[in-house]
Amino acid sequence: MARYILQRVVLAAVTLLVLATLIFFLIRLLPGDPFLDPKVPEEIQERQRAYYGLDKPLLEQYGIYMRNLFQGDLGYSLRYTGRTVNGMIAESFQYSADLGMRSLVFSVLIGIGLGIVAALKKGKVWDHAAIIIAVIGVAIPSFVVGTLLQYFFSVKLAIFPVAQYKSLAHTVLPTFALSLGTLATLARLMRTSMLDVISMDYIKAARAKGLTEAQVTVKHQIRNALLPVVTVVGISIATLLCGTFVIENIFAIPGLGRYYVMGIQNLDYPLISGLTIVFGAFLIAAQLLVDILYGIVDPRIRVAGKRG
Repeated sequence: MARYILQRVVLAAVTLLVLATLIFFLIRLLPGDPFLDPKVPEEIQERQRAYYGLDKPLLEQYGIYMRNLFQGDLGYSLRYTGRTVNGMIAESFQYSADLGMRSLVFSVLIGIGLGIVAALKKGKVWDHAAIIIAVIGVAIPSFVVGTLLQYFFSVKLAIFPVAQYKSLAHTVLPTFALSLGTLATLARLMRTSMLDVISMDYIKAARAKGLTEAQVTVKHQIRNALLPVVTVVGISIATLLCGTFVIENIFAIPGLGRYYVMGIQNLDYPLISGLTIVFGAFLIAAQLLVDILYGIVDPRIRVAGKRG
């Protein structure tokens, strides 16, 4: 197991380095100049480029960028004068992480639970309800869900605040809007996986051994059905923790999404690359967690890893 984990950690580190390299060069292919402004004299623009090191050869810029990255320094924002990207991320991440954790817990508990119930009650009311929720959650974009929630529950019924992120009441609507898509996906996937497992021979063998229906469901059906679901959960961790930019904008949440949008609009290279690396790191870490969970849930994967 230790070798299996070490292999995945090394692969994750290499992937992050490749991501950092790609984002450095790709954002510099974007058309435009972060300091190009007809109202600002050319001399001042050149000084700004020199101050941030953008007048140096590209490979030299890359070397400085990677050296700083290994030291945990994401640089200074080109547009937010005097502010470090590390500080901006630290300031806004708490809001995105809080919203993401709430959405993750809600979507995982309700989604997996709904999928299990739907599979066990196949063809009945719960099953039909789960299918309807799954179709709605997948088909309707999150920004439409968020807007409708604001209109009905904030404007019309005045139950929850329209926007901002200041109290528990402020978190309800954005949490539901952000989690509905993941919830629907998990419910549908868990239902399908459970139905596949239920028909397996080892389930019949477990019943023949005299195990109760509850033991069969928990120890054999749910555990084996969770394997394909773990992948979706792992990816969702990174996505939800880093926040969804559209939802944060709709509900005026001061999270990472605000800076990402502004960074792209202003060609703020350090801010774009810093946020992308942070998001990528979470996604890679989530995938690493998925690989480890795979090894725990299904020992055959560990064996295959050792042979590889």
